[in-house]
Amino acid sequence: MNHFSLNLCLVFYLLTTFLYSDHGENPTISAGSEINYPPYCMVDDQGNAAGFSVDLLRETLKVMNYSVDFQVDQWTVVKKALEEGSIQVLPLVGRTAEREDIYDFTFPYLTRNATVVLRENTLEVNSYEDLAGYKVGVLRGDNAEEFVRRNPVSLEIVTTDTYSEALLMLSQGSIDAVVIQRLLAYEIIDDLDIGNLKVLGLVDGLYTQSFCFAVKEGDQGLLEILNEGLATVMSNGTFDYLQNLWFFPDGRNRRPGNLILIGGDKNYPPYEYLDSNGKPAGFNVELTQAIAEQMNINIEIRLDTWSTTVDKLESGQIDMIQGMFFSPERAKTYSISIPYSIIHHGVITRKNEMDIHSMDDLQNLEIIVMRNDIMDEFVHENQITEKVIHVDSLLEGLQRLSFGEGDCLLGAEIPSRYFLDKFAFDNLQVDGLSLFAPDYGYAALWDNYHLIQEFSQGLSTLIESGEYNEIYKKWLGTYEQQYINKEKVKRFLTIFILLLLLIFIIVISVILTLNKMVKQRTFDLEKEIEYNRRLFEYMYEGAAVFKTMDQGKSFILS
Repeated sequence: MNHFSLNLCLVFYLLTTFLYSDHGENPTISAGSEINYPPYCMVDDQGNAAGFSVDLLRETLKVMNYSVDFQVDQWTVVKKALEEGSIQVLPLVGRTAEREDIYDFTFPYLTRNATVVLRENTLEVNSYEDLAGYKVGVLRGDNAEEFVRRNPVSLEIVTTDTYSEALLMLSQGSIDAVVIQRLLAYEIIDDLDIGNLKVLGLVDGLYTQSFCFAVKEGDQGLLEILNEGLATVMSNGTFDYLQNLWFFPDGRNRRPGNLILIGGDKNYPPYEYLDSNGKPAGFNVELTQAIAEQMNINIEIRLDTWSTTVDKLESGQIDMIQGMFFSPERAKTYSISIPYSIIHHGVITRKNEMDIHSMDDLQNLEIIVMRNDIMDEFVHENQITEKVIHVDSLLEGLQRLSFGEGDCLLGAEIPSRYFLDKFAFDNLQVDGLSLFAPDYGYAALWDNYHLIQEFSQGLSTLIESGEYNEIYKKWLGTYEQQYINKEKVKRFLTIFILLLLLIFIIVISVILTLNKMVKQRTFDLEKEIEYNRRLFEYMYEGAAVFKTMDQGKSFILS
């Protein structure tokens, strides 16, 4: 969100707070808050409740002319306190089937994905089932504990009073993994300065949390107050203001000048790359700069390897990625903008070694792909092969293919052709098979979905003004003209030749038919002429006979 928009949200927030306030003493609602679930619920240096969800509840009640008093304790304690009625509300509760009979919930204000944390260089976990046989730590009474007990896999469950305790046990080797919400994991690992843990991305089979305010079952009066207040703060700018306050990676303070850090691939020309001076350049870079200028957003572009850039986004070191391919799986983790390009992906092979005509030809080959790239997902989802060579950049993949490693490389066609020309990979070629063409746009974690909305709005403005088209032609127009997809050319030529052949057959057929008709007509005319000729002769001879007979009759009579 740009500086002006943030200030406008704050003005709306303060104005609404003033209008809803009666400037007198408000009724107080008792609330609980856990001590170690940053940045949602935690305690500050004075031991007071703090965090995004704490502030959100406070402002929700304020616009409804209520104040709130927080009691802080461990999660199991505050959860039981609400169940027993000694407090009235909790600011952060994931809605689950197990809790429906105990609490009533407001509408969700955030949705988050769970993940798995491991020690570096230990397990390989792609799905929840991969944890079978291992010790897995979860917070006692948390969504994670309910999930692992609800979804029985033969793992050993270890419960702790805080996630800090669980992550320290993992770091020290007492347990093998921790199931936890992703942003929470990064916050605690950073706060404890633990260096030997890694936070995974999307893990198949894990749960999604819908965070709500919760009241004791049957407390409909307070529930209605909370729903109305929550709707108000989400519409008047307060919700966006609190998100910017708490979810920026530099802690509780925004960066100077509301700086937005945008990441990308440092070696993906002509879309994005570091030029000879080490400066970001390319189509994505210029487009991002134009959108930032249009929307008055203060940005800094930082390019790195693709895998590192994704890790930085998920850990909060950057706010957004300026070029990510859309997939349904990625949409579970990232908010992705309207597409600003569609990029064809295909197969790169060594010349005169093999011809790839279909996906079936890729089965069981040794395939090179960029780590965490869309083609990495493509190979996995389509179960093409288990023999995969991961590389950090497209250029590295082409170099290794050129030197004889692997059977082929799967990647974006235009960047591949760029490298083939620039570095004269004379023994490589982009094969004719185009695998698919995914949408390409801006991406951020769902915490920062408002950034995607802003950039989508700026992109739409540039498209309408024609500036987008100018940037596109500058960077990609030449490649579009020079590198027409070979498969499309083959299809076009095949169709063209077939059409010519069809036309030729039709013309020949028409000519032969006409020729036959002419011959038949000529034959009919000749028969008709011969018939008429003979008829004429018969008539002539008949006339002569009649004349002779007439003359003989005249002679006899005389």
